[in-house]
Amino acid sequence: MLLRLQLTILLILFFIGLHAQTDTSFWFVAPEVTSGHADRPIFLRFTALNQDAVVTITQPANNNFNPTVLTIPANTSQSIDLTSSIDIIETKPANQVLNTGLLIRSTAFITAYYEQASNNNPEIFALKGRNALGNHFFIPAQNVMNNVFQTNPRPFNSFDIVATEDGTTVTITPSADIDGHAAGIPFNITLNRGQTYSATAISNLAANHLMGSVVVSNKPIAITIKDDSITRGGAATCSDLGGDQLVPLTLIGTKYITLPGYLSNPPNDPTDVVFILATENNTSVTVNGTVVATLNIGETHRQNSFNDVFYIETSKPVYVLHLSGFGCEVGQALLPQLECSGSRTVGFTRSVNSPLFVNILVPTGGENSFTFNGNTTTINSTQFSNVPHTNGAWKYARIQLSTNEMPQGATSIVKNSVKDFHLSIVHGDVLTGCRYGYFSDYNRFEANSFSNATPINPGCNGDTLKLYCDVGAAEGIIYSWTGPNGFSSTIQNPIIPNMQPNMAGVYTVVATKPGCTTITKSTTVVINIKPVVQTTTVNPVCEKSSISFSATSAGVGATYSWIGPNGFASNSLSNTINNITLASGGNYVLTTTKDGCKDIDTVSVVVKTIPSAQITAAPSFCRASTAVLNNNNSITPANYSWTGPNNFTSSTQNLSIANFGNAQVGKYVLTVTANSCIAKDSVVVTVKESPNVQFNAIPNICDSAAPIQLNAIETTGIAGTFTYTGSGVSTIGLFNPALAGNGTKNIQYTFTANNGCIATQQQNITVVATPIVQTGNDKTIIQNATTVLNASIVGNASTILWTPNYNLTSNSILNPIAQPLVTTTYRIQVTSNNGCSAFDTIQVKVIPKVEIPNAFSPNGDGINDTWLIPSLVAFPNCVVEVFDRGGRTIFSSRGYTTPWNGTLNGKPLPVGTYYYILQPNDITYPNAFSGSVTILR
Repeated sequence: MLLRLQLTILLILFFIGLHAQTDTSFWFVAPEVTSGHADRPIFLRFTALNQDAVVTITQPANNNFNPTVLTIPANTSQSIDLTSSIDIIETKPANQVLNTGLLIRSTAFITAYYEQASNNNPEIFALKGRNALGNHFFIPAQNVMNNVFQTNPRPFNSFDIVATEDGTTVTITPSADIDGHAAGIPFNITLNRGQTYSATAISNLAANHLMGSVVVSNKPIAITIKDDSITRGGAATCSDLGGDQLVPLTLIGTKYITLPGYLSNPPNDPTDVVFILATENNTSVTVNGTVVATLNIGETHRQNSFNDVFYIETSKPVYVLHLSGFGCEVGQALLPQLECSGSRTVGFTRSVNSPLFVNILVPTGGENSFTFNGNTTTINSTQFSNVPHTNGAWKYARIQLSTNEMPQGATSIVKNSVKDFHLSIVHGDVLTGCRYGYFSDYNRFEANSFSNATPINPGCNGDTLKLYCDVGAAEGIIYSWTGPNGFSSTIQNPIIPNMQPNMAGVYTVVATKPGCTTITKSTTVVINIKPVVQTTTVNPVCEKSSISFSATSAGVGATYSWIGPNGFASNSLSNTINNITLASGGNYVLTTTKDGCKDIDTVSVVVKTIPSAQITAAPSFCRASTAVLNNNNSITPANYSWTGPNNFTSSTQNLSIANFGNAQVGKYVLTVTANSCIAKDSVVVTVKESPNVQFNAIPNICDSAAPIQLNAIETTGIAGTFTYTGSGVSTIGLFNPALAGNGTKNIQYTFTANNGCIATQQQNITVVATPIVQTGNDKTIIQNATTVLNASIVGNASTILWTPNYNLTSNSILNPIAQPLVTTTYRIQVTSNNGCSAFDTIQVKVIPKVEIPNAFSPNGDGINDTWLIPSLVAFPNCVVEVFDRGGRTIFSSRGYTTPWNGTLNGKPLPVGTYYYILQPNDITYPNAFSGSVTILR
């Protein structure tokens, strides 16, 4: 049913909008506009009607184009700025196959147009959806305005083609010379889906424009016409872009109405010009009741307008192109033919703040049934006048919408509740440029019928029958359905639940567009009988076993398709899966197809997990050790059954056999049962000899002691390696008490035999603290003085001993009094009650007492000839200065290695009293000595 539903949706999307300017699918080829005048920005503008729309923009022939997706709420508009991609969107250069075609898809009806939005060269190209697609086109154009010559690059008249399918052959017969091809000579190009081609005139002159050119293709194409930067004499500096998207020959007609725009410059020229292009010979053209021309195929009649409303009738189908605008700024629009065309709902957007006029055509009787964004007064019957020469059949209105009624960027939704109408906008001003385009449908009324139960894709009994009448975007249609068993309905798309074979047959719908035409369409409904099959039931199985499943037969012509877990697929009615895994558990779905109908049934397969019986154990255990046999099963609940040597049994998941020896050697078998599934495993284990170690007790050790070597041995002589572990011990057993720190430390000796068996033994070693003793800084005393030796202890000390025992008050206390006569270094040793000793030393420096003579006799008799101060030998940094009574320095010395001899400059000084200052410069004598000394003779 999923495939049938998808196909139905595709059919709906295809037929809806098949002939609608309001549409869900749009092809467009953007023309090149000269950058020398103005060619940017460029926009695509969308308006959603009565449903939210998701719009996707792609460039099918360009894989490097990033698709754009936007969501447009109902009755609003959005714009996409394409300026940054202008070089891959505009179709240039001419006469080359390019990849610039755009495809726009929407999930609901929208209106769309492409806007070249520059201030000086704007135009809108109203996209006509699938109305734009066809196989045969004539090219209309104007021939009164040249493309300006001064612009670089120069602008031209062109028509641009986009293919909608691969392998599209296009035959072009240009009416004037184009880039690469001469006038009147047909040539072919081949395009794939989304590829484009620009046929561009080589002349800027109006007389050489491409009106009357013919394009024929073997597959649907869309064509854009463009006249870039056109101007005429007397139009001052005005030049403007004109263009539109064409419709094929199948959608042109013989009746048209033109409403004037607002051209006024040059003042003596026609306000508008209408160009009527014949597609057959001997085409008679009547304007407002007067025959104005008889045309042959490809010829164009130019009808000047001086603000006139024209009713145009022709004897054969024609294209009508309207040149209009503001002031001297122009725009172009292809006019829709009148018969059974038009829309009940139109949406458009105000691009800029410039003036915006709407021109409306409506059959008489519809002028009082308009709403503008739900308002009934903006467009009302007083604004309408009769279209001349239509015998009162048509009304028209020319209405300006202020920016209060419709601000820039706003969306407007215009509806008529009783009549189809045509609406165009003329948007711009006399200073910048004009945007001109029609937004109503160009198609004639058409209808198609189809269903979701066709001869190609039959319906099946029990499903829902859906009938469809597609009229595109047409509104106000009257429907009348008839079918088998007296079926009738007046809704557009009837739905019949629980279809049965007797409902098969021809269903006919009559679609009537009041005042237009009635179309009768029929569709054949085929309903087949669904096959009925029933799958077998499969009991739960353990993994790694086999399962088989099947179903009843649906008879000759039936096909079967199984799909299931783990990628299972089969076209056989009966199936077997061997060595099944957990991934194969789940639902196996059988789809039986017969005569286009399907039946689906499911068999559920439950695969139970087998428990794990895998035994994880060493193949051999050391004698007298504990043998451990573990099992990794994680499924609960589970039952365990162990058997082993000497009638051994156990029901635990894991085994632990103490004091393993010869009696326990042999094969152990484990059986695990869970989920009614059984798993087994076994292991054969042997015994191997174990080492024996001896590690004697270790006495306490002081933390200040040197590292000691520990000794432990293996006593059986088995080969292997050993290692010590613990705090402060190396792997070979060297124990460092300082590294271990104080306290009791556990040391382990491990012996590993070459067969893998291990023996260990541990001993504790206590590291005891060594007391810390400090004597402080060295001391200095004057000879015959005393000093206290202030030692301090951290920790406990049971004995104290100072050495040497020299001039000490006691050698067994911390702070004895010392009175050495010479400099002496004392050593203190303290011993704790656990036998740990520490020591420190202190030096007592003994300095002689300074005694200064007060006289000497430098008379050469060898007795007291110098001022001798022996104690100054202990003060090498002393300074001695001697002055006379006048304060003159007569002797000065740093250090006193050479005593003063009573001279000054080598001459003896007279007998008398002199004065001295002696600075020891030693911490023992922080103060200076001063006094007098007398020279005697």
